[in-house]
Amino acid sequence: MKKHETQSWKARVACNQAERVAHTARWVLTIDGKGAVLSVVQNKPHQLDVMAVIGPAEAGGIRYEQTVLVEIGIRRGKPYSQGKPIDSLTGKRKRIFTRQKFATIDLPRLCRMWKRLESVMVEEASGMSRVGILFQRGKQELLDGIVFTISEKDPLMLAAILQSERRMRTNPLDEDMEKAAIFLRRTLEPHNDLSFAPKKDIVRAVGRKRSGLEKALWFLNHRCFLPHQRYLVEKLLWETPAWDIYARLMRDFLSDTHGTYTEPDPRVSVWGALLELRNVPTFNGVYVWTRKESFHRRQKRIRGNEGRRAYFFSDVLTLYFTPEEIVEEVRMERKGDLILPDGARRTIRRYQENKSDDIPF
Repeated sequence: MKKHETQSWKARVACNQAERVAHTARWVLTIDGKGAVLSVVQNKPHQLDVMAVIGPAEAGGIRYEQTVLVEIGIRRGKPYSQGKPIDSLTGKRKRIFTRQKFATIDLPRLCRMWKRLESVMVEEASGMSRVGILFQRGKQELLDGIVFTISEKDPLMLAAILQSERRMRTNPLDEDMEKAAIFLRRTLEPHNDLSFAPKKDIVRAVGRKRSGLEKALWFLNHRCFLPHQRYLVEKLLWETPAWDIYARLMRDFLSDTHGTYTEPDPRVSVWGALLELRNVPTFNGVYVWTRKESFHRRQKRIRGNEGRRAYFFSDVLTLYFTPEEIVEEVRMERKGDLILPDGARRTIRRYQENKSDDIPF
């Protein structure tokens, strides 16, 4: 710890950050020490495209009177990131620095304020333009949603998103990962004797056309599993004969191919624990899909199709967020079924209100 990073210094910086965010964020929810929502403010104009939760906290033996507990990025906004938005009043760019994370929200307070936070996110999503809400993926026309980003610095919020996706996907997550695990087991089991063979022998086996190893590597390389999805797959592969050769392929052939394919990868176990965490609140009547491409590109600067530079952050997860009312509204206009961006394997069907706790498929 640096000399100036004392407890009083941290408390003062956290309070200043919270005050700055309270005046610059698009949405600000203020809660008390028990999680009761004191106020909900929508700043017009705003400088940060984030939804912030501000309240008191205690962490590391330090009592914070006010600090930023949660930040959710809206559209192009990223939580806790810096930016230079244009002030609509003066027309000048105002630099906003990154926010340091001092404390995060606990589960009891998150559960108590969840309904209010959910209503604000639904209100933000319901205000999205209906123009361009459908987009093309190959020959399929899919329904879009508003884009939110969640930081890994807020593990309980991340757990709520992962469990909401698991619960609300029309292509059920567990069934999809079970199919992936069955495919990998069938293609890898005949080659399990190569688990401890020299790497050149495995390379030779991979080079054979239509071999199981070639199919498995192509599959793993193109599916780009997120950590919680990989957790479900590995959970099913762990007790099968295919596990040894799977672990060998991940270590020797797929490390550093994608952001999450590292050996060992702590995010798989961490996200898996969040996926199985009990008593976490989830969204009701909202379809949630995680976006893989933004997470896997990590924190790299790349050029887009038009030569523009794009930035991707290593510690945020981007997701589509679409209330069921918008889905029904668009479907009524089109007079038919829609395909949601969760793998495009099934069309949605409206589920009964008395079965709202079931997966709608």
